[in-house]
Amino acid sequence: MAADVKGQNNCRLVIHDRPSGLNFLVDTGADISVVPPSSAERSKPKSLLNLLAANGTKINTYGTRNLSLNIGLRRIFPWSFIIADVSRPILGADFLTHYGIIIDLKSKCLKDQQTTLTSTGKISTDNTPSITALKLSLNFNDLIREYNDIFDDVERSPIKVQSHNVTHVIQAKGPPVGAKARRLAPDKLIAAKQEFQNLIHKGICSPSTSCWASPLVMVKKSDSSWRPCGDYRALNAQTIPDKYPIRHIHDFTSYLHGKTVFTTLDLKRAYHQVPMHEEDKQKNCYNNPFWFISI
Repeated sequence: MAADVKGQNNCRLVIHDRPSGLNFLVDTGADISVVPPSSAERSKPKSLLNLLAANGTKINTYGTRNLSLNIGLRRIFPWSFIIADVSRPILGADFLTHYGIIIDLKSKCLKDQQTTLTSTGKISTDNTPSITALKLSLNFNDLIREYNDIFDDVERSPIKVQSHNVTHVIQAKGPPVGAKARRLAPDKLIAAKQEFQNLIHKGICSPSTSCWASPLVMVKKSDSSWRPCGDYRALNAQTIPDKYPIRHIHDFTSYLHGKTVFTTLDLKRAYHQVPMHEEDKQKNCYNNPFWFISI
């Protein structure tokens, strides 16, 4: 679903997110939650996902941005927002429904059904965008609907029980190795906290008391966002390497001769879809300035 924005003098609640400093328009009429693109995001190639406005014009999208909202309800709300050509950030029905948030325009606040707490916002009436729900323009909509479990958004939903029994095993020799947490620049620290809050919320990682520890390293991705990585050099030195029977490259290419149809599958966060072997989770620990995390 998409959202069409038109300037009208309608009452809309605006709520402030403290970490990002963004003021979100809260509207149950918007089917999805979106944020405007930054200059760096706008320079990226446009996403294949197209949204349509009410007048039939296309709304460009530029992927997703993960935010952990703190809107004054004493809990963090991780969410994956669509980056779209809109004038201001919007909290849509998808976010409100997922977290059980209710809008009370009379009291100018949001109500959290889980904690019964409220967060006061502001009412905007001057040229506040009005949101109209529209259908998503997607060529493969029927196919995605039929195999919805495959295309579930791993950014929004807690991790599910895997349908396979493949696990990542780390065979190590010698005593456990550890390292102190490294200091992080403010922007890296904020990005790391948001990412690990999301991972803990999804059940992908958890706090640990392991005697193994690898320092956290933040690596900048091509879209200028940050990827948390571990400096596993000490662990790798203790790890017994695998010997995979990989086919020789010349033999491999000979099998491709004459073939005309090829398929490429790009798994989103593929490493999160292969769980760690239970006995080896203690070896795969990040030591960072705010948490000691096991993945």
